[in-house]
Amino acid sequence: MRENLILKVTSVFLAVLLWFYVANEKNNFVQFYKKEVKVTPVITGKPAPGYQIVRTKITPPKIQVSGWIPSGVLQDTVFTEEININGARKSKKVTVSLIREDGVYYSTDRVEVYIEIDKKK
Repeated sequence: MRENLILKVTSVFLAVLLWFYVANEKNNFVQFYKKEVKVTPVITGKPAPGYQIVRTKITPPKIQVSGWIPSGVLQDTVFTEEININGARKSKKVTVSLIREDGVYYSTDRVEVYIEIDKKK
């Protein structure tokens, strides 16, 4: 029983000391966050007189964003580059890039936006 008693006591002491150290250590790792957000088109200009925007359809309507930023800081909406419809008399389908934010990764770089334009009733 007395064999290596000093080694056994030292081992237990070191184990307890190490446990306290690890239990009180702060986590300094930054976590990687993911979030699904809505895509919103930025439409500029006005259709021709007597015409109006009936509806817009975005494909895909939502995308996955991720980054080393807390998810509460990640935006809820991603905007497209400007789509100019000034003087338009007919519907328009365009593929546009998304406005990027530093440190945030998007599941896609571009979306398709369909803007339905029709005569006012």
